[in-house]
Amino acid sequence: MKSLILITLIATALLTLGSSNVAAASSDTEVPYFAPKVFKVKTAEIERCQMQKLVMKSNGEAIRFWVTVVTFKDVFSDGSNRIWKRTIRA
Repeated sequence: MKSLILITLIATALLTLGSSNVAAASSDTEVPYFAPKVFKVKTAEIERCQMQKLVMKSNGEAIRFWVTVVTFKDVFSDGSNRIWKRTIRA
């Protein structure tokens, strides 16, 4: 009976200790409430071009088709930007 109580106390202590470390680790990565929020200001289309793609079927037959590749640029409130592409089947 004493060993059961001892094991229960040790397990409770370990769980309490482990949960406090997890809470401390998560609070280190949180953004402070006074940090400036970054938001997207605009999205602009930079380029649009058409390309021909080639796909091989399992029987060796080649299929050709056209796709349109559109390049966009996102501008954010802190001055940073991101360029990304979208492929559209023409």
